[in-house]
Formats: sequence, structure tokens, C-alpha cells
Amino acid sequence: MKYYEGPVYANGILGEDGEPDPKQVALCRAWLERNATHRHTINTRHSSYGLKHAVERDSNSGGRREYVSNGSFICAAIDLGYKCVPCSWCSPNVYFAISFGPRRAREKAERDAAKAAQKARIREARGALKSARGAR
Repeated sequence: MKYYEGPVYANGILGEDGEPDPKQVALCRAWLERNATHRHTINTRHSSYGLKHAVERDSNSGGRREYVSNGSFICAAIDLGYKCVPCSWCSPNVYFAISFGPRRAREKAERDAAKAAQKARIREARGALKSARGAR
């Protein structure tokens, strides 16, 4: 399989509407470093367009989402070494050799920790209630 090695524009891999915004590229790089890992095969479940929206959702700062262009996401992913292929011959979007398993594992660990903390608070409250009843 031949990976894409051509230019990246603000709207993706097609068109000539300027370079991606460096601030947006930095935001995408940070998101990718937190949420994604490399894999050997291309993942066709998520295109660059869908992933850019995930970055926008997660970038909610002060009640305001940051806009991220498709090209900024592609540029950030390529800078981090993710291989990509065009979604179709006339599409500005690409698929990446990218995985999100660690994020799911981290979210599950966070949920499990929250449940354990809640159970500990309940046990503590029950113990305090029993002590209060016994002190009468």
C-alpha cells in the first residue's frame, strides 16, 4: 500500500487554500498524544474529518469550542508519524494507521476508580451511621 506523501492544505489534501494554522496543528498534536497510538494497518472507521470534530469537542475551553481545520489535523498526524491514505480519489479526507485503545482503557480505569471511591465513601458513611447509633 502506498501512503500519502503529498502536500497538506487547510481544507485537507485537495485544494490550495493556504497552509494549516500552527495553533490548530498544536491543538491537534496535543489531542493525538493524549488519545491515540500508532498501528500497523489503516483504520477506516475514522477519517480525518471525523477526528477533527473529536478534537473540536474535546477542546471546549470556557464554554467555547476551538475550530480545527481538516488540514491542521492531517498535518499534526503526519508530523507525529501516522501513515495515511486518501479516503477516495477525489476526497480531501484521509484515513490513518491509528488506534484509540489506550484511551478506552484509561476511561475504564477512571470509571473503575470512581466506582471504588464511591463504594469507599458509602462504607465510611455506613460505619459513621453505625457508630452514631451505638453512641445513643
